[in-house]
Amino acid sequence: MKVAELAATFPYASDPTLLLQHISKSVSEEVGRNNLTEDPFQNYSLLPAIQQTTSGLNESYSNKTSYRRLHFRGSFSCNSSMRSALDSFPVSPRDVALCWSDTSPLKLPETYRIRALQSSSVDGISQLALSSRTGEYLSNLAQRAAKSNKRTLYEFTSAGMSPDAPEELASALAVMGDAYLTQ
Repeated sequence: MKVAELAATFPYASDPTLLLQHISKSVSEEVGRNNLTEDPFQNYSLLPAIQQTTSGLNESYSNKTSYRRLHFRGSFSCNSSMRSALDSFPVSPRDVALCWSDTSPLKLPETYRIRALQSSSVDGISQLALSSRTGEYLSNLAQRAAKSNKRTLYEFTSAGMSPDAPEELASALAVMGDAYLTQ
């Protein structure tokens, strides 16, 4: 399963239709991809990718692409509101779910946040939906960080980081993984 998320900063000084055309083109091109090696969302995403396993996943689920909601706040300089610009552009609700929030500042719904992070300041990119699969991914990543070799430790220390940094990273990832798994 692939997850894509878009972040944008507004006010947007250029023509909004160019941005919307780019979103629409990207979504329409990427939704139908069957080859994961050609998919830029798979290859260049900063979001975590869970290793696919054959057990427990049916064929239709493993090829499914899930898009995060787009959270926009602000206004376009040439339009009365960003909402009217987006509403007038033909973006299929099947491909992209638009969530509107008139509150200031923009706050994601509580259901999007994990309990351990609700009191901290976390941006939208780092907030993932609650799922045990995310917890498994973070736990797996913590185990890999804990097994770092001497070469990794050398790279950390030569870059000016503390020799304890890999251990602290493994601990932080394990705590985050536990937060997802205990929901």
